Amino acid sequence: MVLINDGKTSGKILTVPEDVRLKINSALLKLKSIVDNATFQCSICLGTIKETHVVSGCQHTFCGPCIKDSIRKCRNECPECRTPILTQRHLQKDSKHDYLVQEVTGLFILLKEVEVD
Repeated sequence: MVLINDGKTSGKILTVPEDVRLKINSALLKLKSIVDNATFQCSICLGTIKETHVVSGCQHTFCGPCIKDSIRKCRNECPECRTPILTQRHLQKDSKHDYLVQEVTGLFILLKEVEVD
């Protein structure tokens, strides 16, 4: 049984074949593990990365504001591996990573709206 919450058929209960239910649950678990994966997590603020910036020397990713603040307040090095970051010019924006985070997180939220018992 599936409870749909899409705004149009809110609260409507549908009967779904067992194999489809298992596939939905499997997809939800996979998306959850991707969202929870360190690739989407800023190791400075521990939140989901926003405004992704990559340290050009080591390729570690952080929230733009987090890594810039870290460079300003602390040392000029990667918080994960201590690779030197000479200036903010050694940081690169990564809009593709931002898009991926946004899309995967959106899919996860969408799937969570469909409760599968």
